[in-house]
Amino acid sequence: MSKSPRMSWQLRAYATATSLARPLIMAHLRRRVRTGKELSERWREKLGVASLPRPDGKLVWIHAVGLGEALALRGIITLMQNAQPDLNFLLTTSTRSAAEALADKLPPQTQHQFLPLDSTRFIRRFLTHWSPDLAIWSEQDIWPLIVHETACAGIHQALINARINDESFAKRQKARKLYAGALSRMSLASAQDTKTAQHLKTLGAANVRIDGSIKPIAPALPIDPLLDAKLKDEDRPFWIVAPSHPDDENIALASHFNTTGDRTLVLAPRDITRANDIFEQVKALGKDCTIESKNNDMGDVHVIDQFGTLGTWYKHAEFALIGGTFSPTIQGHNPWEALRLGCPIAFGPNTDNFKDDYDTLTQNGIGVALKSGNDLSALLMLKPRPAPNPQFHDLLQSQSERVKRLTRDLLELLQP
Repeated sequence: MSKSPRMSWQLRAYATATSLARPLIMAHLRRRVRTGKELSERWREKLGVASLPRPDGKLVWIHAVGLGEALALRGIITLMQNAQPDLNFLLTTSTRSAAEALADKLPPQTQHQFLPLDSTRFIRRFLTHWSPDLAIWSEQDIWPLIVHETACAGIHQALINARINDESFAKRQKARKLYAGALSRMSLASAQDTKTAQHLKTLGAANVRIDGSIKPIAPALPIDPLLDAKLKDEDRPFWIVAPSHPDDENIALASHFNTTGDRTLVLAPRDITRANDIFEQVKALGKDCTIESKNNDMGDVHVIDQFGTLGTWYKHAEFALIGGTFSPTIQGHNPWEALRLGCPIAFGPNTDNFKDDYDTLTQNGIGVALKSGNDLSALLMLKPRPAPNPQFHDLLQSQSERVKRLTRDLLELLQP
């Protein structure tokens, strides 16, 4: 790998623009701190100012834009640590919510920081402090200048778990020169599916391979011991919609109240600040509603408004309706988190955001595909409830082997 990769005129213009915009960037960040959108004690991390010391030894830096992507990476981190126990990891994300939710979910020997903004001064400050031995980018959140500066530092880079749908591909085509420069620096590019692999090649990536999704092998969400004990003694069964959005919630509420039964509907909104709005919506329907942080008992509808408990709810639920799958704009969320905890799943017709995952599950007879609220009502009337599919464990083992091969190839990039 060249230690001084050539900078295209497009990247040079982009670098100049971000440099000139630094005063505006600083002002914008300070406004976000004042409004609570950034952590007041950590916002300078986005300027490349580290808030933690670099650990001794080899360091693998992995980036994921948000919480879902970051949680999926825990499986890769665990596999790499099992193969090379002395490895340290730096996990970067871009959002405050991801940082807060990850606080108690990081694997051993793993630290979290915010990704520096894509401006040369910030990036060089970040790289000087952390000096990673390998940089791994997840899904599709790659930044042209950071990739360029990392390549200039002689650090191998890889793109894993990549998934680019047609809409994202069309947007990236408009800035193809910038993306081609970044993707050409990847020593390895691992796609989730055939379409993504073709998109990556068209955009300029080399060494493209297909390894499927890494989400199935991510460790299960943690179990809260106090809530676990409480739900074991809960007399009233419940089903859950998670992570939910208004479209999912409206269909779930209508189906729940249109069917007879003695169970509770648990709603876990993607944005937990919406809990009170959901509470008021349910009360306006003349129904009983409770909120996790305020009530020990569950009403007809129970709303989760705390981080870190979703795994426990999945563990004890009769089944989970995966959120976003009744939303034409969201197009689904990760189905594997519920499945890893033995929770049967159902999902609506909108799954493009995880199309290959849902296609794989459907082909293996795992999960209940719903076309409408009527289908959901019919499912709620069934007895017995959906049961875990034993084929899931075979599917999980098959995908684990593919990810293990990817892990071995990533570790080879650490060699001098």
